[in-house]
Amino acid sequence: MARFNLVAVLMLVAMGFVACVQNNEDDGSDLCKEVEYINDHHLGTWNFVYDQQGKETQREWKGGELWDIQNGDVRQSEYDENGNEVYQAWMRADGSVYQEVMTEYDTSNRQLVEYHYREGEWKAVWTWTYQGENLVQKYGKFASGRSDTSTYTYYSDGQMESYRWLLIGDDHVQDRLQVYKYDSAGRKVEECEAYLEDDPDAPCYKTVWVYEGELIKEELHYESDGSTLSRWTTHHYDDRGREILLQKGYYPDTYEAKDPDFWTIIEYKELETSEVEWSKDGISHSSHKFFDEQGRTVRSSEETSLFGGYFTEVTHEYDDLGREVVYTYRHIDHDGEYTERETKSYGNCRE
Repeated sequence: MARFNLVAVLMLVAMGFVACVQNNEDDGSDLCKEVEYINDHHLGTWNFVYDQQGKETQREWKGGELWDIQNGDVRQSEYDENGNEVYQAWMRADGSVYQEVMTEYDTSNRQLVEYHYREGEWKAVWTWTYQGENLVQKYGKFASGRSDTSTYTYYSDGQMESYRWLLIGDDHVQDRLQVYKYDSAGRKVEECEAYLEDDPDAPCYKTVWVYEGELIKEELHYESDGSTLSRWTTHHYDDRGREILLQKGYYPDTYEAKDPDFWTIIEYKELETSEVEWSKDGISHSSHKFFDEQGRTVRSSEETSLFGGYFTEVTHEYDDLGREVVYTYRHIDHDGEYTERETKSYGNCRE
């Protein structure tokens, strides 16, 4: 048995490998999807299988080594009658299992316990604790001796009052505390964040939100070397509630207003959204999104003068059923051009 590699999955998600597809053909068969992954050369192909509820039941990798995944590796998933994933296993081409995750749920379909194994040995156990409808603690214990604890408190109306994250490692500790306040309309008006690992009385980084009609003013105050530096942000909206202007500036050693240091203008067109940001120091950043008549994103791009300058572009193509069939990512910077391309084909597993 084995623990599931969460880092690998997050990377797969980020690159678009994971997607659930509903089988619209009510013929009692499962749906298969193939995703081919290409950059400078053909890396390999993911073959996915989904059940009638659109839940992924299997994926198989065919190609070269992909992180710690080898050619022929298969991931299988099992679900309970409520659609909760209760078992997940990675196995090699010879059928031997090397990673497993087993999850238990309560009657409200909330996670209670999750066990992670690798090569037959337990590697981690996660537990969730609730009070009424609220999650009050998530705790992870690892075979290495490390622990990871998230604790939550709530006001009487159910809104979160505080969140604390405590990570205890072999040779280090991380301790973060966030405390929230809200106005009578339930909007967050203050957030205080403190880093307690080195000093239990450490000052907090306080963010304050002020609501004035369609304008939201956001201020961040923190202490450094005995002085105070505050950052402010204002958000302006159109009559449809969409943000159209964002301005940022600083209050050096005082809370007196001053001209903004950064501006962002957001424009909405029928099939396009653009966002342009620049600073008084000459730094510029822009992004654009283009949509088809169904509201699906067909192209997005980003260009900046930060970090030496770069340009990225993502395009999507869809079939007649609205499923994505081609995904292309392109990145250009001072080191050259890099392209990733996924092509997806769908079919009945029993055809």
